[in-house]
Amino acid sequence: MYDGLERCSELIGAIYDCVIDPQRWPDAIAAVAREYSFSNGVLSLHAFPSGALLLMTGTGISPEWMAKLADYGPEAFETWGGAERIGQMALDEPVVQSHQSPRSSWVGNRFHEEFAVPQGLFDTVAIPCVRDSTMVGSLTFGRAITAGEVGEAELVPLRVIAPHVRRAIVISKLFELKSVAVATFESALDALSAGVFLVDAEMRCIHMNPVARKVIAAGSALSVTGGKVAAATAAATAALEAAVALAARDEASLGRKGLGVPVRDSEERPFVIHVLPLRRREVRPGLSQSAVAALFVTPPAGPPQLPADALALLYDLTPAETRVVLRLAGGGTIGGIAGELGVTSATVRTHLQHVFDKTGCTRQTELVRLVASLSAPA
Repeated sequence: MYDGLERCSELIGAIYDCVIDPQRWPDAIAAVAREYSFSNGVLSLHAFPSGALLLMTGTGISPEWMAKLADYGPEAFETWGGAERIGQMALDEPVVQSHQSPRSSWVGNRFHEEFAVPQGLFDTVAIPCVRDSTMVGSLTFGRAITAGEVGEAELVPLRVIAPHVRRAIVISKLFELKSVAVATFESALDALSAGVFLVDAEMRCIHMNPVARKVIAAGSALSVTGGKVAAATAAATAALEAAVALAARDEASLGRKGLGVPVRDSEERPFVIHVLPLRRREVRPGLSQSAVAALFVTPPAGPPQLPADALALLYDLTPAETRVVLRLAGGGTIGGIAGELGVTSATVRTHLQHVFDKTGCTRQTELVRLVASLSAPA
């Protein structure tokens, strides 16, 4: 367990406050930068595919330098190894610039020579935090040479923080990245095109907006039975219950749980559910104090998730377990999967047994059927 989790919790709380008040982003970014010895931090969001700037905010860079950032698009990409490599970066995974391309390749690059060097920047860490059919964005931190090399001391806590940044951005987009008057928070929810349920730690419904009421009336993605909110499948319900329990108890441990839980309505249309922790929100006057989380129900912003991705989210599979499931569903054998992944057959069997334990499946054919059930209908 990472021993700096308590400090991460404070930073994560500040990040979630930005959902309700986006004007807090500079202060939240500044707090992260100070904690891990970065000289600046910038959050940038662009509409996709137009590229229109939705949000650019940060700390440690003057307005004049910030205004120049847009002039160095292609050159900035080159210092990260090119646009193709940037497109392959995993969401929520901090990436160090000097690990992507050697510093020697930056010599003569306009972005490096005209932007980074004059500001005394030695390296940069980027966290890709959103990439879907509506927007792309990242959170980047600049490192001064006096602070030394970026190492695991910085990357470990940034990995903890990263999925919370993504959740805050995804839900902020539903509010159109505008500040919400705290006195009228429930009114703001009522105006959203997404269905929103406010729930307590036991998943009891405290409030639902008009769209959520339509979801209930349609008897589709979510339902309320005995006052408790439940999803259309037992697995999705369990995933939501686990996320809400963490939101109530320890939001820093929430990670990716409750971020894009997949579910289908009675007509097989895909939806995703995002869980926003509320208990520790600094800007929550007017909210029922028993509401620990908000569940946002919306159509997916991008293509439906790969079935293995949905399975991983619903059953908390590790990346290694997910890779085994994906290959098994594609017709792979134990030996073939072992060779493809560069591990022993015993290792593959161990991963598979863990998957069985988590999903309740007992045979490979049963697991393949479960994966198929999460695939998009033809």
